[in-house]
Amino acid sequence: ALDAFVQRLLRARDFDTALAVMLCWKTASRWGDVRRVPSKYFLQVTHTRIVLFWGNIPKGWRSTRAHPSQLVVIAGRWTSAIATLLLRRGPFNEMSTLTTTQFTGLLRRHPETSRFRAHSVKHGALDALLVARAEGRISRQDDEIVARVLKHRAACPLPDVTLGYANDRLALARVLGTE
Repeated sequence: ALDAFVQRLLRARDFDTALAVMLCWKTASRWGDVRRVPSKYFLQVTHTRIVLFWGNIPKGWRSTRAHPSQLVVIAGRWTSAIATLLLRRGPFNEMSTLTTTQFTGLLRRHPETSRFRAHSVKHGALDALLVARAEGRISRQDDEIVARVLKHRAACPLPDVTLGYANDRLALARVLGTE
């Protein structure tokens, strides 16, 4: 559904929204966080790798000076498309002017995303990570990275704040070994 939505945005030449949606997915982030990212937070942009520094944008980080989750490396699917859009766009102070409410309205207007809300992208990204972990494509040693990708701080590898985003309970049970 998200692929079709991104393609629809690109065909409509809504490049800024398409870019922000792809970044929400790739970084398992809230729309409200991604929309506020300025271009200066992209430390490296190539067609195979993008390094993003979140700064103090995500909720709960306003009082934190340094945290491992503030840096994210984007690679694989959509990286080249994201890089092309970033490089074409040039400097900007925020990724999108759409509010979370406006973005949810945009999602609801299209059949492939009509059941989504702005936060659905972050939930879906976690579910994809959990399925990959349950299928062995991500190792148990990387559980802490799953929480970091979602920008959750915790003393344990998969804290309750991360698990609360899971919609795919079967994959979650397989990851936790409780199936």
